[in-house]
Amino acid sequence: MSKRYAKDRTKERYGPKIEKVNISEKYFWPRVIAAGVLLVIGGITLGYSCSKFFGADSGWQEISTDSSEEINYGSEFTLYYNIGASGVRAGVESRELTALYTQAQIDAYAYFNSDQESGEYANIYDINQSPNTVLTVSDALYQAFETMEAYDARWMYLGPIYASYSNLFSSEDDVIAEDYDPYQNTELETYYAQIAAYAADESQISIELLGDNQVRLNVSDEYMSFITANGIDQLIEFDYMRNAFVSDYVAGVLADAGYTNGCLTSYDGYINYLDDGEYSYSYTIYDRDGTSIQNIAEGSIAGMKSAVVFKDFAVADLENYRYYIYSDGTARTSYISIEDGKDYAATPYLYAASDCKSCAEVLLQMLPVYVQNEFDADAAFALESEGIYALYTKDQKAQTNLPNNEYN
Repeated sequence: MSKRYAKDRTKERYGPKIEKVNISEKYFWPRVIAAGVLLVIGGITLGYSCSKFFGADSGWQEISTDSSEEINYGSEFTLYYNIGASGVRAGVESRELTALYTQAQIDAYAYFNSDQESGEYANIYDINQSPNTVLTVSDALYQAFETMEAYDARWMYLGPIYASYSNLFSSEDDVIAEDYDPYQNTELETYYAQIAAYAADESQISIELLGDNQVRLNVSDEYMSFITANGIDQLIEFDYMRNAFVSDYVAGVLADAGYTNGCLTSYDGYINYLDDGEYSYSYTIYDRDGTSIQNIAEGSIAGMKSAVVFKDFAVADLENYRYYIYSDGTARTSYISIEDGKDYAATPYLYAASDCKSCAEVLLQMLPVYVQNEFDADAAFALESEGIYALYTKDQKAQTNLPNNEYN
């Protein structure tokens, strides 16, 4: 006979056990005081958290891109901005400016990068991978190509030489450097001259602008055979010119959104002044004597829209891969001539600024003057008619036609 279990067993309750506790009034006021202290501490903590989110110091600050976001060019630029000058609460302006600036640098990386594909729009990498193919690029890259075409500038077609020159710049000593120097290596000199001849010839290679942001990198059969035989995969490259276009793009995004109380500068010498001449900005004037790089003066300038620094030596660590200086003081740079594929820098230091031109326009108009064996000061100063002014150094002294400029 089976066992039977009682059905009237009390059902177990699930949940917290609640007991009534009588609180003694003996320590009533100490408890009230303690609770008040905790409330004050909580209020201070909440206030601090809110101030971090909503508040920030006003005045000149360095705005950085958000490091938690996607890869971008932020590490190559510095944005100096007068937070709060617009009348917007400093914390709000700082937060919103940082977000906009970060996104602009993310987009710029996608548009101008030559090392990996971008996604939505074709970039320099995609174009190099697909010659003779119609591709759609961003507004920013299309406008960059338009600017290059407007000034009949063909330096971007020297891509294979820029890639090879990196070996020279990374050399550990003069002996190694000479192997990668077309001035020392005649075989390399001939090879670079061949590439330069192709680069200068529109019938051999050219970016065709088809409208609606569509482009095609046209490459002749002859040049295709040459690049195939030599294992070339980088046909076009902005190289040292890239950050001129990036700076103009990012500055344009900021200005269009009403952020005009500051300046944007890149490590390699491209500056966009966002204001309308309201502020005066300082800059360092350099000169080079052999292997010695000297700071000879501090300059102050106002009323300019943009500026470009040309030089044949590195100042920032990031620049080390763009220059090489031999022990005898001979300098090698990224400024490659379309004439023969070798580098030239007419003077160690040249600061060019404009009150009406973009960085890219200043760069492209001054390059024919700078990429020469000797510096023609008259030719540089003649660009004043185009709204471009110059300052160069010679024998530790600065010569300039810059307006609203002071240095000591």
